[in-house]
Amino acid sequence: MNTRSFAFAAELNVRFLRSVPPGVSLKVRAELTANRRGRLFLTRGDVLGPDGVVYAEATGKFLPIPSERQLAMLADFVGDPSPWIAKPAAGSALGVQDSSGVTRGSDR
Repeated sequence: MNTRSFAFAAELNVRFLRSVPPGVSLKVRAELTANRRGRLFLTRGDVLGPDGVVYAEATGKFLPIPSERQLAMLADFVGDPSPWIAKPAAGSALGVQDSSGVTRGSDR
């Protein structure tokens, strides 16, 4: 799933499972697990050590930032923000890609 949209964290839960020793390289994995009609994004992720040990797990709920507010927010970015701007599907205000890769407009 790909929303191509910025979102606010409405809820973020992190479970720290063990402390990380100094100097350990970490890998962060995250995924969008559900897109509820472009109005709510559900996510999960974890932090792994090089040996696959999980140091932290997280889940989150995110609310999309309305497209009319995104440009003002992107003004704070350094460089060209165009790769981060959602590309609307034909005839829609905001394109949202579902799990099959099909881009659909939100049903506002």
